[in-house]
Amino acid sequence: MRSSLKYMVGAEMKELQNVLQDMAREVYTHLGSGFDESIYQSAFAYELRQRGFHFQREVNIEIFYKGIPLGLGRVSLSIDKYPF
Repeated sequence: MRSSLKYMVGAEMKELQNVLQDMAREVYTHLGSGFDESIYQSAFAYELRQRGFHFQREVNIEIFYKGIPLGLGRVSLSIDKYPF
């Protein structure tokens, strides 16, 4: 299991991107459109858990612009470790 997305390159990043896109399609295929974001987020979190991803929900992150801190932002899901 990998512990950092920061050091991914090339084919490895593309593989992760493909897996995440497949999960998003799976969620949309089963739920369709029209639900609140929290419903899709919960379904996507379920898919992440089923595939062995370690993640956090609703994470505050510091936002920078050209090295200058601008403030805090929030991401819905933050992947900590991935299973390949």
